[in-house]
Amino acid sequence: MPQMIVDDRYRILDLDRRTVVRDGLCAQDALDALDDLLTQQEQANHPVMVNRFWDRALVHSPATASGFRTRYRIIATNTIDFRARVHLLRASLRKRWPAAAFTVMPRSSGSVSIRWIDGPDYPAVDHYCDKIDGGVYEHSPITEVEFNRILTLRGWHAVAELVASSLQIRVPRTSDDDIDWTAADSLNIDGPAPVAGHCVCTAAKVLSISLGELLRHLADVCDLTNLDHSIATPQKDTPHGD
Repeated sequence: MPQMIVDDRYRILDLDRRTVVRDGLCAQDALDALDDLLTQQEQANHPVMVNRFWDRALVHSPATASGFRTRYRIIATNTIDFRARVHLLRASLRKRWPAAAFTVMPRSSGSVSIRWIDGPDYPAVDHYCDKIDGGVYEHSPITEVEFNRILTLRGWHAVAELVASSLQIRVPRTSDDDIDWTAADSLNIDGPAPVAGHCVCTAAKVLSISLGELLRHLADVCDLTNLDHSIATPQKDTPHGD
């Protein structure tokens, strides 16, 4: 199948100084250039705090007398180009998590589907894609986003291992070593069981949940980017930046 050649061009803005600091770049070069700018700022204004998102970054140094702050933003040369923004989103996600097999697909006018295999937890991807639809204060050609994470058998095994080690229970398996969901859904766990510091349910009236419910909930919040090196660890929600 022939590959479509994308020749969209992007520029990097310094929003606080209202200047264009890089222009005429392809998506990958724009992302690399933004990383270089952040490295330069960290070296020149150490220590700094950097909040990095898919198309922008905030650099802030509370240690300086002026409270140094710079906001960078990558935009397409044609700022209302839906295709160019989707292309940048795809390149940014693949650069951020290269092992997670991200697919970013337009579904309809203004709508985008984001799918990935194992890799980062849903809250991490949601945080990284903050304001993808423009938020409250700015117009964006992307108006709706659907997130869908797919777990492989190895991914489910990592989640099951985490539950088994944290709660000291056996997760039932089928003859082909998959999770036995029928058996898991019939096994109740008293209380909103915490797993590795992550509380599945905080509602006082919920007295028990099934093991299957626990596994499916944890699948959304477990970081599976290092399946070959460690057991999956539930991640806490990350606060959104500017």
